[in-house]
Amino acid sequence: MVVPAQARVSGAAVSTSMTPAVTVTCGPKSITNFAAPGVGRGATYVAGTAGSVKLLQPSLTSLDVESVVPNSTWKGTVVTEKGIRVHVGFQQIGAPEEQVRFWGRLDSTGTVITIVTQTCT
Repeated sequence: MVVPAQARVSGAAVSTSMTPAVTVTCGPKSITNFAAPGVGRGATYVAGTAGSVKLLQPSLTSLDVESVVPNSTWKGTVVTEKGIRVHVGFQQIGAPEEQVRFWGRLDSTGTVITIVTQTCT
């Protein structure tokens, strides 16, 4: 299922009932550098076991989250959609403590994208 970034939340319906607080422990961040796709182009990056994120580079100084594709049993939420840094959170449906956090950062020259992922349980 491809979810446009404008949808902001994908996956199961949101419940309005009160749920107990969830304790989450996050592991180390994984940091990988990639060549930026170039102005007007996009590329898809893996977000651990949770899914993938397609980023568009509209200018030398900006990224846009174009789409979020959660894997089966995961939902994705765009936290920061545009800018030099973007952020997407993934959460496993039915297990809110299972999370993958995804950040994309564009360097000051617009030639390198740093992808940071972090798995939490």
